[in-house]
Amino acid sequence: MLGVIMSLDHHQRLILKRELGELDRLAAWVQAIEQQIDLGPEVAFALELCLEEAIANIIMYGDARQHGDISVTVEQTSPGIVARIEDDGWHFDPTSVMRRKAPQSLDDARVGAVGIHLIRSFATDMRYERTSGCNTLTLTFAAGAGA
Repeated sequence: MLGVIMSLDHHQRLILKRELGELDRLAAWVQAIEQQIDLGPEVAFALELCLEEAIANIIMYGDARQHGDISVTVEQTSPGIVARIEDDGWHFDPTSVMRRKAPQSLDDARVGAVGIHLIRSFATDMRYERTSGCNTLTLTFAAGAGA
């Protein structure tokens, strides 16, 4: 069916363990979704980057004692994509983190700690909710949006 734009059947869901090795599985899953629908290169890049950053942060900085999985849902909307990440780790609202100021010089620049900044830069919208001990981060990517 060459040339036909396919759509997701409502949504796609992936369950990940709290292990950094799961990021490879996440990348393959997102790339498979990208092959199903025509996101455009900017939205595809933004979706993959933001999901990887958010999930890496959950794995590395969430409560390591938690054994609950991380749930990732991607849903096609009009005219873009909504990604929802749920975990039962420590309460952490990335939308409340202060925006980074651009460094004035290389000496002022910090290495690392750019994940939330990247998500803000590449997602069209970022929302957070904590309900019944569960964190939910919702990221929206509008078609034609991106870096």
